[in-house]
Amino acid sequence: MRGLYGTGHGKDGQHRGLQPRHARLAVAAAVAFIDFVSETHRYREASEPER
Repeated sequence: MRGLYGTGHGKDGQHRGLQPRHARLAVAAAVAFIDFVSETHRYREASEPER
């Protein structure tokens, strides 16, 4: 995200970049992904037959 929207990499001084709402979206998406992966792991762990 920094490369595309940040102020680095030769951007001019007029570049606006991202807003706080974009950061909130990125965090919320990451949380949703981790919740999904964690729940899937717990589901699979519970579904495994005893060894």
